[in-house]
Amino acid sequence: MVTKANDELLQETYQENLKKIPPFFRLTKKSLITAGCVLAVILILLVVFIFVFIPFGSADSLQNLENLVNLWAYIIVAAIPVLAVVVWFLICRYLDGKAFREASEFALKHAQWEEERLKESHRELQFEHIEQPAAVPVKSGKGRTCPECGAPMMPMESRCTVCGARYHD
Repeated sequence: MVTKANDELLQETYQENLKKIPPFFRLTKKSLITAGCVLAVILILLVVFIFVFIPFGSADSLQNLENLVNLWAYIIVAAIPVLAVVVWFLICRYLDGKAFREASEFALKHAQWEEERLKESHRELQFEHIEQPAAVPVKSGKGRTCPECGAPMMPMESRCTVCGARYHD
């Protein structure tokens, strides 16, 4: 049962769940821009270190090996904050998804409860306004009859179609 009220409940519950997440782990436009800027600065610094501080083309092979080791050291040092930003982003995505899943489950349960409540109230109203017959003649022979009004009932019916009484075997 999808309704506008259910969508509003989903949105409201989702926002409440988001408020439970610490501000540092909320995915917002500002936090994504900040993470992108951090990654860009790290990339720029890595490129600067590679091209400025590591001279290539030296004739000495030992010098080239040292430059290669320095290059890997710079890459590893640059990878640490990059990994920190990536882990932060993954945590943010997980917490955001979890908040949405919880809100969706709650809204789904709420819709099911509401549907059951409506069905139950409809069942009660269905037999409330039916006029009760004074007396329905009871047919003799095979077949079931209503214990309240005596109306004939089909073998698979559990409620009387005339008065709404339940038939118990």
